[in-house]
Amino acid sequence: MQHSDLNVEEATIYDLEDPRSKEHGLIRRKGANLLCPRDGKRGAAYVDAISDTFVGGANLMLSYTWRYRVKDIIDTLVAKCKTDNRDTKTTFVWICCFCNNQHRISETKNVSFDEFRETFSNTVTGVGTIWSMMSPWNNPAYLKRVWCIFEVYTAHKEVGCTAEIIMPEREKAAMISSLEDYNELYDVLGKTRIELAEASVDQDKKNILELVEKTVGFSDLNNKVNVLLREWIMGVLLSEAEKGDPKGKKKILDNATKLYHIATALEKMGNFDKSLELYNQCRSMREQWLDKDHLVTTMTYNKIGVVMCSKGDYESAMHMYQK
Repeated sequence: MQHSDLNVEEATIYDLEDPRSKEHGLIRRKGANLLCPRDGKRGAAYVDAISDTFVGGANLMLSYTWRYRVKDIIDTLVAKCKTDNRDTKTTFVWICCFCNNQHRISETKNVSFDEFRETFSNTVTGVGTIWSMMSPWNNPAYLKRVWCIFEVYTAHKEVGCTAEIIMPEREKAAMISSLEDYNELYDVLGKTRIELAEASVDQDKKNILELVEKTVGFSDLNNKVNVLLREWIMGVLLSEAEKGDPKGKKKILDNATKLYHIATALEKMGNFDKSLELYNQCRSMREQWLDKDHLVTTMTYNKIGVVMCSKGDYESAMHMYQK
C-alpha cells in the first residue's frame, strides 16, 4: 500500500508494513537506502532512519499486535503517559515494528524462535517495563496471539521487570458502560488460553507451547495472565469510581447507578471492603434523591447485606435486610 493511500484513522501496523510482502511498506521504505549500523548491510530499521530528536534509550516496551490501529496505539500511549505524569518528549518506547530491522526479517523468511526469544528477553530485561495493549476490551486480539501472551507472562515473572496493561480510552469507557451485565466482564477475566492462541509462524507456536508445557504449564500461565488482567480491571474500576462531582438530581442518580455497577463488579472479584464503600455511597445518593422505600434504594440495601454476609458481619447484614 502506498503512503498516500493510507486512511490515517483506520490504518493498522500491517497497513504500514506487511513483512510477508516483497513490496516495501512505509517502515521498510524509510531505511531502504541506508546501511544498518548493526550489520553494515543495506536496509536499516525505521528507528535508524529517523532524526535523533525522536530516538533515545527505551524507557518502555510496547507489547501489542500488528492488527491494532496506529491511531489507537498512539492515543493509548499518550493517555498512559498523561496518567503516569510522564513527559512524552522524554519517554521512548521500544516497538518491534520500528526497532527490529524489518528488512532482515523479510529477507530471512524463517527467523528462528530462539533469535526472537533472545531479542525479546534482552529487551524486556534491559528496559524493565512492558506495557501490554489490550483491545477491544471484551475480546482482546492480544489474547489470541501466542507471542503476546508469552511476552506479558515472561515480563511479569522476570525479576526487576513490571508488566502493565493499557487500553484505548474508548475501550475503557465501553467496559464501564457494560458493567450492568457482569457476565461479559467475568468472561474477559478468564479469556487467556495460550494453547488456543495463534502465531504467524506455526513453528513458533509449537516451540512456545512446548516451552510452557515443560516449565510453568498452560493452566498456571493462563491463570497468572488472567490475574494480571483482573488487577488491571480492578484498578480501572476504582479510578472510575473516584471521577467527577455531579450536580443535579439526574447526574447524581446516574452516578449512583454507575457506582452500584462498579461495586457489584468489585464484589464479584472479592474486593468486599471497596465494594461496601461504594454501595454505601450509592445508598446515600438514592436515599437523598429518591426515598428509602424506592425499589432501587431497597436493592442497594440488599446488596450491602450480601457483602456484609460475605465479610462475616451477619448482624449488620440482618439490619440491612430488614430496612
